Amino acid sequence: MGEIHLLPPTSPPVNAITRPRLNTNTSPAVELPDQ
Repeated sequence: MGEIHLLPPTSPPVNAITRPRLNTNTSPAVELPDQ
Protein backbone atom coordinates (compact mmCIF):
# COMPACT_ATOMS: atom_id res chain seq x y z
CA MET A 1 0.00 0.00 0.00
CA GLY A 2 3.03 2.25 0.39
CA GLU A 3 3.28 2.46 -3.40
CA ILE A 4 -0.14 4.11 -3.55
CA HIS A 5 1.12 6.98 -1.40
CA LEU A 6 4.23 7.34 -3.57
CA LEU A 7 2.12 7.66 -6.70
CA PRO A 8 1.13 11.20 -7.74
CA PRO A 9 -2.39 12.58 -7.18
CA THR A 10 -2.78 12.72 -10.97
CA SER A 11 -4.16 9.18 -11.06
CA PRO A 12 -7.95 9.15 -10.40
CA PRO A 13 -8.06 5.49 -9.22
CA VAL A 14 -5.25 6.10 -6.73
CA ASN A 15 -7.05 9.13 -5.32
CA ALA A 16 -10.17 7.05 -4.76
CA ILE A 17 -8.19 4.61 -2.61
CA THR A 18 -6.40 7.34 -0.68
CA ARG A 19 -9.40 9.61 -0.14
CA PRO A 20 -12.71 8.07 -1.27
CA ARG A 21 -14.77 10.76 0.47
CA LEU A 22 -13.12 13.59 -1.47
CA ASN A 23 -13.39 11.61 -4.70
CA THR A 24 -17.13 11.23 -4.15
CA ASN A 25 -17.57 14.98 -4.55
CA THR A 26 -15.11 15.18 -7.45
CA SER A 27 -16.11 12.05 -9.37
CA PRO A 28 -19.11 10.07 -8.12
CA ALA A 29 -18.68 7.57 -10.96
CA VAL A 30 -15.30 6.55 -9.52
CA GLU A 31 -16.84 5.64 -6.17
CA LEU A 32 -19.26 3.15 -7.74
CA PRO A 33 -16.55 0.82 -9.18
CA ASP A 34 -14.32 1.47 -6.17
CA GLN A 35 -16.87 -0.04 -3.78
